[in-house]
Amino acid sequence: MGIMIEFKDFEEMKAFARELLGATDQKEAAAPRPTTVELQPEPVQQPAAPSPVAEPLPKTVDPSEKQYTVEEVRAFLAGKTKAGKRAEVQAILKEMGGGKLSSVDPARYGELMEKAEAL
Repeated sequence: MGIMIEFKDFEEMKAFARELLGATDQKEAAAPRPTTVELQPEPVQQPAAPSPVAEPLPKTVDPSEKQYTVEEVRAFLAGKTKAGKRAEVQAILKEMGGGKLSSVDPARYGELMEKAEAL
């Protein structure tokens, strides 16, 4: 089911719309204007100051104590190699247990990183 309405001009369409909506004059046909409402902000209560609690100071981490992943060590050593320290990196790897990173004990990655950072 469909309804088709044709108007001869815009004014006829507006008159039809006013009649359809039940408005009889221009004031009623105009869209209602929004009213402004002033909102009063609610007072905000300040939270009570927390009682001072002694927080433990962060422990400084010795580089040899940090648990490094093989990816972190490999990336760091690659950066040193690209910076022209290839021979020094190879010397450290040999000293730490072999000529490759995979031959170094993961427990010694911190020590390896400490030596590589000194380069």
